[in-house]
Amino acid sequence: MSRDWTQEELQTASAAMKAAGHMNYEEFCEELRRQEEQTKERVSELLKRNPGVNFSLMTPGGFVDIGADDVNEFLATGKATAHPGCPGADFEVDVSGDGILNQTVVSYTIDGGICHAITDYED
Repeated sequence: MSRDWTQEELQTASAAMKAAGHMNYEEFCEELRRQEEQTKERVSELLKRNPGVNFSLMTPGGFVDIGADDVNEFLATGKATAHPGCPGADFEVDVSGDGILNQTVVSYTIDGGICHAITDYED
């Protein structure tokens, strides 16, 4: 059986979450809203919106790594290589950049100048 939380219970739980080093309720809700907005973004938009960032994309066709200095060329030519998680000439295959650029961003994080993103085919 479930019930709705009272405002007082929610505030108490939120404060306890924060004290334990987690996001409080309001921060959690904001993160969910942020992630919902991300899913509407295309890979091309993510690349353009984050200059100077290195990208590691986990796509349906494999991992695609794009250095910050290579983003503009990738956007212009659509040329890329993918690998199964282990980069190297023995494992890399050519993939269509156009297909990747139109994929939907499922989620991403940017930390230390590197964007790790999960992508999927457009809806």
